[in-house]
Amino acid sequence: VNQDYVIGDSSPLQTLLSDPEELYQILSNMKNLPTAFVCGGDRIAIAAMEALKQLGYKIPQDISVVGFD
Repeated sequence: VNQDYVIGDSSPLQTLLSDPEELYQILSNMKNLPTAFVCGGDRIAIAAMEALKQLGYKIPQDISVVGFD
């Protein structure tokens, strides 16, 4: 796993769901994005998709997102 793509320190789930700004900032600061994100829960995947959409990415055309619990 490329540690440059690991997002491990983030706000509580409720914050991420109500405001994906934190994920937006993290993703916008990455030099390159991976072709897919695997999220530790469907609700986190939804927040990630919202942040990626704000950055102009299309899901799944540009980046794939999957969540699992």
